[in-house]
Amino acid sequence: MSDLIHSQVKPSRQSKLTPATTEFTGVTQKQVDQAPTFQEALGSFKEWLGEDTYYLCTWGPDDKYQLISHRHLHKEPLDWLSVHQAPQQ
Repeated sequence: MSDLIHSQVKPSRQSKLTPATTEFTGVTQKQVDQAPTFQEALGSFKEWLGEDTYYLCTWGPDDKYQLISHRHLHKEPLDWLSVHQAPQQ
């Protein structure tokens, strides 16, 4: 198993990226057009995690918010995510 997984996700609400988004992220419209849906990417991610203990680290609270928001939008369970704790500052 690889130590790293990476995937763009095809937008479900706004299918066209703005020039500002492409400039900020470096992600192109072609990349997201060819990307898996949220459900497909989440399925691949959970498969990649497997059954071993894992630690999910994020750059900031926005990552957690986006994951929970998209999970709710797509009616996907989060029972595989047991705890999320922000680092102490």
